[in-house]
Amino acid sequence: MNKLAKVAIASGMALIVGFSGVGASEASAAKATAKNLYKKVEVSVDYGRQELEFEFEVKSNGRVEVEFENDFTRKKLRGAAAQAEVDKAFATYNVSGKTRTQIVNHILKTYKLSTRYQEFDFEAKLKNNKRVAFEIER
Repeated sequence: MNKLAKVAIASGMALIVGFSGVGASEASAAKATAKNLYKKVEVSVDYGRQELEFEFEVKSNGRVEVEFENDFTRKKLRGAAAQAEVDKAFATYNVSGKTRTQIVNHILKTYKLSTRYQEFDFEAKLKNNKRVAFEIER
């Protein structure tokens, strides 16, 4: 059962300041992550001399492996920091039913990239085992 931690009364109105008990942990456990939607996501956007590339995979034991590299921002990350970068694009974005153009535009916008890429590779395997993959070369 949820319990109110504090209630502040101002001008006759109650303001909930915080929670304690089960409700607080349930709220934090519901945080959206790519792991909730996907088993695997691989993205590579190549501009010739620079690229954005990341790989996210949930292993059969539930362990998540993530690598993220963005030459434009000079970020090369693994683990939780890489997961946070992948979650920017995929924590709540479901590619199922989306067109290639919608997926490309979403990724380019999320990471503030130009549309002048030379090659765009995308592969995702969703929790329901649906696979979405494509490659665009210019």
